[in-house]
Amino acid sequence: MEFIGSIDQGTQSTRFTIYDQQLNVVAYSYAEHEQITPFSGWCEHDPMEILEKVYKVLSEAYEEAKNKFTDFTIKCIGITNQRETIVAWDKTTGKPLYNAIVWMDARTSNIVDELIKTYGGKGVFTPITGLPINTYFSAVKIRWLIENVQNVRQAIENNTLLFGTIDTWLIWNMTGGINHGQYYTDITNASRTMLFDIHTCNWSLKMLDLFNIKSSFLPTIKSNSDLFGYINNTRISQYNNTPITGCAGDQHAACIGQCLFTPGKVKVTFGTGAFFLMNIGNTPSYSNAGLLTTPCYQLGKDSPVTWALEGSIAIAGSGVSWLKDNLEMINSPAETEEIIRQTVDSEGVVFVPAFSGLFAPRWRTDVRAGIFGLTLKHTKSHIIRALLESIAFMSLEIIDSMKADTSMKITSLHVDGGMTKNNLFLQICSDILETRIEKQPATELTSLGAAIAAGFYMGLFKSLNDIEKIVQHENILWEPKMDKETIKKKINLWYSTVERCLNWDDKY
Repeated sequence: MEFIGSIDQGTQSTRFTIYDQQLNVVAYSYAEHEQITPFSGWCEHDPMEILEKVYKVLSEAYEEAKNKFTDFTIKCIGITNQRETIVAWDKTTGKPLYNAIVWMDARTSNIVDELIKTYGGKGVFTPITGLPINTYFSAVKIRWLIENVQNVRQAIENNTLLFGTIDTWLIWNMTGGINHGQYYTDITNASRTMLFDIHTCNWSLKMLDLFNIKSSFLPTIKSNSDLFGYINNTRISQYNNTPITGCAGDQHAACIGQCLFTPGKVKVTFGTGAFFLMNIGNTPSYSNAGLLTTPCYQLGKDSPVTWALEGSIAIAGSGVSWLKDNLEMINSPAETEEIIRQTVDSEGVVFVPAFSGLFAPRWRTDVRAGIFGLTLKHTKSHIIRALLESIAFMSLEIIDSMKADTSMKITSLHVDGGMTKNNLFLQICSDILETRIEKQPATELTSLGAAIAAGFYMGLFKSLNDIEKIVQHENILWEPKMDKETIKKKINLWYSTVERCLNWDDKY
């Protein structure tokens, strides 16, 4: 029997899932990796640790599947990954020159301020890249590496430097590394670097010149369904000669897994952060309301690019992790639903989780997190509920921006990600957004999307209709229940509280 493998390398963990050709899960493995936070606002990952975790989950899932099936072959593999996170390595040694700088890392705020001041506003490059100037995107992280890491500057002099997002780092290593590893990325990951031209769908010569980056230091861009190389690695030799035929940034893979194939359809992944994408068809359009213009997916090099408007929230599940790890308020994220059922309301407590500033639609780096409105009567239940409500409030700002940009009515929101295990959180979202929430029975839709992209290239799925017939099931629904007057009061309190967190003079 022939199966599809899917690597999902995320912010907090790495997963490998093996699917049959009806996209049923037959084997699965999972491993977490360390979050390195040496200074306030910094977040790094060890690229070698991530690579080791990938090898681990590939090996474990393979053994699980082999024990279930006597006739077992992996026909192809897809990759999906945390976006914007950047790795620099030396192509002669294969070794990283610094830790991976993670998408939520805010160390580049001074670089961002300088660029905005020099070039005349945070939206000056949006006509080229579809993105504002922000710490979120890879280009400013690359500039920081060049300016601050001697090993990177030495590799530039030696002409041995390679930059890549996590997908590129994995593909290069899995297909040979220093022994002719393939140096590729896909259109969605490339689009998150602030070096990508949304009109040519290639690297922007203007942006490369502005950041003083040689094109040879960046990978070749392919569609989401393409041949990225064949596995050639002694650590995972059981997969050698297996083609990697799918690759997409995690949020774009989730769009494929959610079958976001119709203009106007919106999905959100509630994971470490929260990421909303709306399919806007085959023509890119700019946002006037603080959203990003980004490729949604391209299933084949000869297929048209489907575009999306995106709104990103930096802190979602990572806020729950902060309550667990830093405040020791909970033992596990799974406890949050039971705890917040102890109170029916946050009772005036507002949590602004701006640990990395605020992303869409505000794009503010001069904002810090805060918990407001506390009195002696409040408990951890109120604080946890306030955090979950804050994610819904930030979601509302994005949904309102999508409506303003497109004049489309959003009647339902398709959700996935780890936080959607919390049913009460989804009810809170439905109430505050005044919108139906729909969730597929399958939870790992990011991984599913990468598997679909890989299988599409191999001809396992002939059309988008074929994919929808296989994937679509009866969704679980949440409908708004809260009265409009209560919602209005909560929203007004949220907006006034956020204003108190702006223009923060951070000297610590």
